[in-house]
Amino acid sequence: MNPENSELNSAEKNSSDCEQEKEGAKEEIIPSSSKNEGVDINEDDDPIQGKKEAKEKTIAPRLYSTIGCNTAENEKLENANLGFALINNMSNIAAIEEYAKRGLKMVTLHGIVNDHCTCSQKENCSSPGKHPRFSDWQKEENCDPKKILQEFEKFPNSNLGLMTGEINKIVSIDVDFPISELSNEDPFFQELIELQSQTASFETGRGSQIIMKTTDEKIPNSVSKLAPKVDVRGNGGIIVVPPSVHQNGKIYRWANDRKIGELSDSLKKKIQGSLNAEHNPSAIWEEGVRNVNLYHYGVAKKRAGLTDDEIEEAIREENKKKCFPPLPNKEVKLIIKNVQKTGKQSSPKNSLSVEESIDLLKENCYFFRSTTKILYVRIKDDFNRVVEVESNNFKLFLRSFFWKHFHSSLSKESIERICQTIIATAGGSDWPLPFEEVFLRVGGDYERVFFDLNNSLGEIVEITPEGYKVISNSNINFLRNSQMSTIPYPEAGGNLDQFKEVFCLKDKETAILLLAFLLICLSPKGPYAILLIQGEHGSAKSTRMKWAKRLIDPTEDLAPGIAPSTRDLQIRAKDAWLLDYDNISFVSDELSDVFCRLVSGSGFNIRKLYTDTDQIRFWMQRPVVMNGIGEIGSRADFLNRTIIIDFPPISMEDRLPERELQEKFQKESPKILGFLFQLISTILANLPKVTLTRMPRLADAVKWVSACEEKLGLNPGEFEKIFEESQKPSPEEMVHSCDFGRIFFEWVIDEQIKEEKRLTATDLWKTLKNYLQKTEQRVAKWPSNPRALSSQLSRINSALRALGLNICSHRGKERQLIIKPTPEFVEKYYPKFLERNPFDGSL
Repeated sequence: MNPENSELNSAEKNSSDCEQEKEGAKEEIIPSSSKNEGVDINEDDDPIQGKKEAKEKTIAPRLYSTIGCNTAENEKLENANLGFALINNMSNIAAIEEYAKRGLKMVTLHGIVNDHCTCSQKENCSSPGKHPRFSDWQKEENCDPKKILQEFEKFPNSNLGLMTGEINKIVSIDVDFPISELSNEDPFFQELIELQSQTASFETGRGSQIIMKTTDEKIPNSVSKLAPKVDVRGNGGIIVVPPSVHQNGKIYRWANDRKIGELSDSLKKKIQGSLNAEHNPSAIWEEGVRNVNLYHYGVAKKRAGLTDDEIEEAIREENKKKCFPPLPNKEVKLIIKNVQKTGKQSSPKNSLSVEESIDLLKENCYFFRSTTKILYVRIKDDFNRVVEVESNNFKLFLRSFFWKHFHSSLSKESIERICQTIIATAGGSDWPLPFEEVFLRVGGDYERVFFDLNNSLGEIVEITPEGYKVISNSNINFLRNSQMSTIPYPEAGGNLDQFKEVFCLKDKETAILLLAFLLICLSPKGPYAILLIQGEHGSAKSTRMKWAKRLIDPTEDLAPGIAPSTRDLQIRAKDAWLLDYDNISFVSDELSDVFCRLVSGSGFNIRKLYTDTDQIRFWMQRPVVMNGIGEIGSRADFLNRTIIIDFPPISMEDRLPERELQEKFQKESPKILGFLFQLISTILANLPKVTLTRMPRLADAVKWVSACEEKLGLNPGEFEKIFEESQKPSPEEMVHSCDFGRIFFEWVIDEQIKEEKRLTATDLWKTLKNYLQKTEQRVAKWPSNPRALSSQLSRINSALRALGLNICSHRGKERQLIIKPTPEFVEKYYPKFLERNPFDGSL
């Protein structure tokens, strides 16, 4: 190992700490990354239309049979013109096979979990995700592809490395910044730009690796000797290769599909010459110090008596010579302007006025207002991240922004003045702002749907009638917060059978209903639906709800039992797209109203602080999922917006360990996502042609899912029937879902009311109260007065009418309630009265 290579030194140091993991480490269940970035998925890729392949019980036996050590076969494959671009769409396990086919020796590296290395040093690791898991990684037997595969099965979130130098006879040029920032004026950098287009290269976390063949075993590793931030990986080195994950969340990707070219003699001489050359890194101003150093350099020139024109020329020349990479022209102009305004040797922060600070922000940010008139900023240098101007996130951004540009911090007072000035002036005649929509997780319209992956690159999925693809640097305004988690890249190959298998669903109708709810959640416009998962203990209600949540809107917060107040529910809806509630016993009337308004779309007003009279107004639409035992809600308007799924208890023979189920879900979730996105693409293409036979309460949601019936193997109009059957419980269930409804229904049958019966609300309230005492029944909640009784009766009136019991009111001298059963009701229920004990509480 070359002592100058910091990453390789760290590799040896950290791998010794991790030797214990070889025998008995905890198996990490976070999956290795599987990507399908930027790939259009068309109709031909849909597994429902194509021929379905036989399912494999495990991946390992198939790979063991294809990964061999036949030297002649490896040489044959190596000599073939095989590029590496296909690896971009593979999992790490599949990529092992492709690298092995080319005869390349691999190393299992530590991976990245929660932005930290998986080694024992965690956040203190000096080379996160780049060093071997085991200290004996250089031994020949440890390079066996079969052993590498076994290690990846044991540690699925590992990164993958290739050895450089004599083992694989390759050398790598590591450019630690984007190739696009290389200066065309420098001959060596121009050579690197041309070299990248001639040989295999891939994108790393911050720059690129350029790979070349070499027979020279003496090329050592070096750091920043060839050029600033340009390293060489040679004999005894390791490079992290696609599809590994960098600490910043970026996925390593092959930039082209070329085979590995030969190392030229000229470049070899430059590498060897750079080892003996004197190199002074302090002579180069890198990111973080460029602005402040240029500023002080200009101030020194002004104090030396140079004119403004001479100062400008000197600063521009120094920017080309010393800054790496050079600052853009806009920033150089601002530095020159500040130098010309002062001759004092002070920090740039003291020479920038509020107006100048805002001018600098305008060059690097995009300010706009939402349709609800909230002021937002889109940060261009941070993958177009969107934050509210009146939020703490924007103040944190201001601190880091000015530190990055001037290497100095802003005071609290300066930040407050900048924020208040922006709020006061933005949107005025001097600074007009556009109005744009702001989304959370899902956005777009019925022509294009956007889905936020919430990864460190700010990538989103764009879905059109032609297919879907992952795009970056888009101008779609997605809000992100600390509670939201990252979603993996979608993959092609998913289907309904796979969806049923992953969610452990046996019948097709249940699978269709759960899949339909997820499709409704991905609709760009509401109204949305409430998914109510019911079942006995041991029916995996919570597990299935958790998977549905993790599939399309994973968050770090835990699903609450129920929102303790309307305010808490509204605030939670601001930070999450799909609201989940676990083990609910009952939804109160107040929360039923809030949930109905939430899925339908409505505004909510809450006080900014409990001591304030000012209010904050939210307007939002959100889908909701909840689970519980028995009937959770009884309000008709709540049930009309609900998709109800009943899961039977899972037998002991069919139970599987939760860890096994979790690993299976994490492995298959990218394909299920791809399947959902392909269905959305089909919906966008077919939606204008869909007509419903009837208009149910959630007509827009039913129409949305009906547009992909053919893809789901359903006949036209079949989903509409499935939805109506599951949307609400039977009238009997609705009546018996509350104590008052059950008692009133039993009283009518016990009284054997066959003709019209008239009572005032007061008389009925007293009669039912006496009936309770007579039958010795206890109820948790009973109407406290006749007015409350009338309200309870009106809520179950539609269900009573469906059963044949008509309740209406008559206004005369005094208001009376008229109870009149139909002949069908009498025939159906009264004979049963004679066959039972009238006071046993059953029907």
